[in-house]
Amino acid sequence: DQLCETFEGYTLDVENGYGDGIIEEGKTVHVWAEEREGMVFSHWSGDTERLESSIEYHTTLTMPAENVHINANYSNLLPDMEFEALTIPGAERNKKIYTYFPTKDKIKGVVWLFHGTNGNAVAWVNEIENRQLSNRLMASDYGIVAITSEESEFEIDFNNDGNFRWSYGVDSSLIDFANIRAVRDALLAGGKFNSNTPHTALGFSAGGAFTEFVAVVLKWRAAVNHNAKGNLILSENSTVPYFHSISENDNHPDVGLAGNQEARDHYQNYLDRDACVNFEEFLQMPLFAERFARSPLISKTLSAAIFNEIKTNNGLDEADYIKGLYNDLEQVVLNNISNFPVIASLTGGQRNHVKDQIQTTNAEHHFKSDFNGRTLEFIQTVCNTTGTDDHFADTKESIQITPNPAMDFITINAEGPIRIYDTAGRLRNECNDSGQDISTYQPGLYIVKTNKGFGRFVKM
Repeated sequence: DQLCETFEGYTLDVENGYGDGIIEEGKTVHVWAEEREGMVFSHWSGDTERLESSIEYHTTLTMPAENVHINANYSNLLPDMEFEALTIPGAERNKKIYTYFPTKDKIKGVVWLFHGTNGNAVAWVNEIENRQLSNRLMASDYGIVAITSEESEFEIDFNNDGNFRWSYGVDSSLIDFANIRAVRDALLAGGKFNSNTPHTALGFSAGGAFTEFVAVVLKWRAAVNHNAKGNLILSENSTVPYFHSISENDNHPDVGLAGNQEARDHYQNYLDRDACVNFEEFLQMPLFAERFARSPLISKTLSAAIFNEIKTNNGLDEADYIKGLYNDLEQVVLNNISNFPVIASLTGGQRNHVKDQIQTTNAEHHFKSDFNGRTLEFIQTVCNTTGTDDHFADTKESIQITPNPAMDFITINAEGPIRIYDTAGRLRNECNDSGQDISTYQPGLYIVKTNKGFGRFVKM
């Protein structure tokens, strides 16, 4: 009889990570770098030409007809790479912030971190995925300022919408912009950075939406928006380099699938203007046994037990993708608690971390560190331009325009001559009247110049 040899696949060897095995040619494989205490992932080495990205701790490859070896590499987190809690006078009240600054001879820039709805700055210090970003910024010699919105910090719902969020608009007198300027100027006076140090706005959810506004108002180097749909008018007018990411299964009532489509439309608006923009969509990934060990509260052994319990109880499909959303899985656990003794025995902190990791894995409305490398690369290069040069130009924006944004009429606190330009530099009006009828203007951003200075407003 003729002997037949069965060839099952090729070897994928993942050093310092997960996802290795004997893999069939042509199959798409997910790989992850493992956690290392006192370190943060920096890059993959080895056969990196096979990887979708060599700078993300989680990436994919399509298995070729040959063996592949990759190795996860790390940067050390030095003992001084920790957040410092500070209380600094804001525009009207003292602000509690969390900061990290390398020495001024090393600092590459300052990244300001903005939280989501009803959140606060401490998320960037304590939450697993958020802290991975903070650690990578620290290891890359970036300063960090995590600040809480005025509404959230003092539980004041200024617009009575039932939530604590940020000040949205291009009016530089809005409270959150005023607070950021006050904090920035205090840190500058304290020698944390120089007047020409570039600043970037980075946020999640409601904080992500805020980044587009603050980067425009304060003329910062870039805006990074994770998991918010963005702003139509700014997408049609802003010249600030813009990084935007969404999640496939976003289920937040202010985003969701409809908001994701708006985000794609806004991205196209940037592209149509040849503006500097980068757009990423985070897709659901499979769960793996060591996933929950990203938490310092969960060992690899416990993580595997949680994974196996979910899998045994039919919570995963044949490729280990979670069935449904986290809320669906949670309901199954609650209704069949005797089938989940491991999960039932977890502490409150451990359960929260399990929830975070499932929502992240499932591409729901949760901050994820899977784009940290691309985020950092964008901040550094801003499409190979120099970014915004005049990072403190807002100090020259000395005239007040109200209301802002506006529909029909604005009042300008300056004497004539008053000149109004669109963003293409075309003169729209020149007169001496402080009151201006803008009802016939197209929606967008406009510049007002007077002998006293300049300002900006948005026509809705």
